Amino acid sequence: MTESLHPEPRQEPLRDRVASARRTATPAHDEITSWRPATRDDVDLITAFEHALAAADHPEWRSGREEVADMLGRSELDLGQDTVLGFAADGRLAAHGIVLRPEGAEFMVRSFLFGGVHPDFRGRGIGRVLLDWELARAVEQFAHSDSLLPGVVFGYAQERTPANGRLFERAGMAVKRYFLKFSRDLHAPLPELPEADATVRPYRDDDAEAVRHARNDAFRDHWGSDVMSAEQWGHLVGGEGFRGDLSLVSVDGDRVVGFLLASEYEATDEHEGEAGIYVEYVGVRREGRGRGIARRLLAGHLHAAAAAGFASSVLEVDADSPTGANALYESMGYREHHRELAYSLEF
Repeated sequence: MTESLHPEPRQEPLRDRVASARRTATPAHDEITSWRPATRDDVDLITAFEHALAAADHPEWRSGREEVADMLGRSELDLGQDTVLGFAADGRLAAHGIVLRPEGAEFMVRSFLFGGVHPDFRGRGIGRVLLDWELARAVEQFAHSDSLLPGVVFGYAQERTPANGRLFERAGMAVKRYFLKFSRDLHAPLPELPEADATVRPYRDDDAEAVRHARNDAFRDHWGSDVMSAEQWGHLVGGEGFRGDLSLVSVDGDRVVGFLLASEYEATDEHEGEAGIYVEYVGVRREGRGRGIARRLLAGHLHAAAAAGFASSVLEVDADSPTGANALYESMGYREHHRELAYSLEF
């Protein structure tokens, strides 16, 4: 499946393009007795809810308390307007939604839809009500923008749970991309450490800003990607799960040309019963491609993760990656285990 990397700028401001669209209304469903915004005190409630979603939709990974707290603490998120919790008559949390508009907007103004319906309450139309609210909130976010950039709403569904994807399709969203989830068994023989036309060394804390700029450059030609602000980046490299000791950078002189950043998610480890390491980003600036840097970074990461006692390394990649990254990962022993569908709606 192919799609232009970035939609073209428009001639009308975004606020005018969504002027006729619906505005946010309080969701309503007969089986939901109350709706309210989330608060930071709801971290444990939402974490338990996310674990129930994971068991039904993606049992090999789950969000932990730290990730939920991080999301609710983002300055970009207005808890009073961008979140909703729906409770059933027995007091249980039946539905949860978040609509996040990130700061970075060089190519498009984006809004991401998160959440879902508890498996015990599915098949009753609650998902349609929740998604209607989320889309309306995304439109409301766009209604305050004078940008000529496209406004794009993103939602994601697992290929193995087609009912979730059908909700997006009924709401007018279309599948634009497949993201492949790859895993590499670290007990299997590891690749040799190849030579690379640049120095590869361990990540250091003072690399954070240089690596952020390298990431923004490397991912300019990736579908759906945009620049990350210093605050957004800080949530990643400053998080409790970030493993700087298993992350690497490639430098040419004093310039960062490549990077591999890794994290450990304890909630997933506890559920799986073994330790896995997740590759958040692996990328090379466009000027540095074709020099063997990505292969050297990945091989170094695999050796370091195996030595640290991890059982697997996990990452995801666009099936239509412009750099051919999926072929590289497969050559390094990664194997696909499931797919995620990316849906979008443009204004």
